[in-house]
Amino acid sequence: MKRETEKLEKEEDAMRTTMKSLRRQIHEESTIITMLDKHLDNDQRELDSLNGAETIEATEVTTELQTKVDTLTDNVNKLEINDVKTKESLGSFKHNLLEVNENYVKDIDQLVHAKTSISNQHEQASVR
Repeated sequence: MKRETEKLEKEEDAMRTTMKSLRRQIHEESTIITMLDKHLDNDQRELDSLNGAETIEATEVTTELQTKVDTLTDNVNKLEINDVKTKESLGSFKHNLLEVNENYVKDIDQLVHAKTSISNQHEQASVR
């Protein structure tokens, strides 16, 4: 029973570590998105100063950067979804651990009761 509890605690710790890692990654990608947004703003100012063929080329660069931002945004959204799922899993692990503990306490109570009953039966049998 203790091993199961320790195993669940280790799994819970591992999930916490994963959550921390995901949060760091989400933060890092948010920083990247902010930087990309700034770069997009700079590119837009350059685009306004260009004309003719240069305007077409700048538009292509902006489109490429926007695609990267969209990809990063999608990745951040996926990480946030995974973060929520991880939290739900941790909640489920905690609930299961509490149930295991509750069953353990009940089992111990039953064993103590059975031991007492057997002891009483032995005493009664030895008296006869």
